[in-house]
Amino acid sequence: MDHYLVHQTRSAGAATHAIVIGAGDYPHLLGGSDSLSDHHDGMGQLSSPPVSARAVAEWLINSYNNSKKPLDSVALLLSEANASAFVNPKTGFTITPERASYSNVELAVQDWADRGAENPDNLLIFYYCGHGVSQGTGMSLLLSEYGNNKHTPFNEALDFVSFRLAMSRNSPNEQIYFIDACRSSTDTLLKSFSAGRVPVQTGRGEAAKTPIYFATLSGEDAFGKKNQVSFFTKALLNALNGTGADNPNDEWIVTTTRLKEAIDYEVNLAFESGVKLRQVPPTHELSTFTIHQLTSEPQVPVIVTCSPDTENKNAQFTCAANGVVKDQRAPADEHWNLTLEAGEYEFQATLPVGIREPKKQPVQVRPIYKRVSIKV
Repeated sequence: MDHYLVHQTRSAGAATHAIVIGAGDYPHLLGGSDSLSDHHDGMGQLSSPPVSARAVAEWLINSYNNSKKPLDSVALLLSEANASAFVNPKTGFTITPERASYSNVELAVQDWADRGAENPDNLLIFYYCGHGVSQGTGMSLLLSEYGNNKHTPFNEALDFVSFRLAMSRNSPNEQIYFIDACRSSTDTLLKSFSAGRVPVQTGRGEAAKTPIYFATLSGEDAFGKKNQVSFFTKALLNALNGTGADNPNDEWIVTTTRLKEAIDYEVNLAFESGVKLRQVPPTHELSTFTIHQLTSEPQVPVIVTCSPDTENKNAQFTCAANGVVKDQRAPADEHWNLTLEAGEYEFQATLPVGIREPKKQPVQVRPIYKRVSIKV
């Protein structure tokens, strides 16, 4: 197993290969441990990317399920102020991930691309969380040593657009890119002739399916709470765990298109929960194929309310399945949020005698979410 890998199974046949990068410690940006770069552009240290990247790597190893393309390898690179070990949740194998510098990322990406090219039916997954800057259609992913050279700061950056285009002409035929980073512009990028370096050459094959999931719109910022998984990555993991699932053939699967819808819902929900900022996660080059198969029924967010909602303060809500009460809530001046396994349920709003009669409503609960409005 090469020293960038934290997981490998050496599957026979088509398989999934992932590379996960979390850049949070930047020695040459504000608050860093080394000389401050003239090209810091107000950027500083980030606590969320290493946490988010670890969460993605753990989910891939623990939960990822694709019978046609089982997980074969996960490479993990992190830059964190205090490097710590990663424990493989399945094998217990412990390793301190290599630092997310450009030199390490370049070699790790090349190894990842080589593994993917072994079979045209493989699936490649690329995840990055850290500083990102954009200008027009270009985007740079800043690696940990960004700014160490005052003459060529973008030598420590990945030119994402050129990289993705180059990969799209290489095998395999299905590749997914998750970019959890800001896409605002900087003075340095505006004046630069380069958006970074590209670790692979453009291939000669037909264009692969390469959907890109961005955390935010071009020109905008992405957000996360200190030392927690970012809003976008949390939405991504929730979507993969079930809100992005559908069962067209009696099997719950997450496809690329369904994943986009679920991420939209999850991010919007996060920013409705008392967060004054806003973040819109777009998807580019979207094409449809299966990513993940659930091994159990998905858990679905459900919102229950009276119609009109002014009666919520008088209504006791009850949720039942096959005549058995699953949950209930006392009257409150707000709608009722709960999470249920996909299936058939009956919701009831019971109001005081003399105000309204009790009302029942049968409902099919399924992802992405279900809103139940009970007329009273």
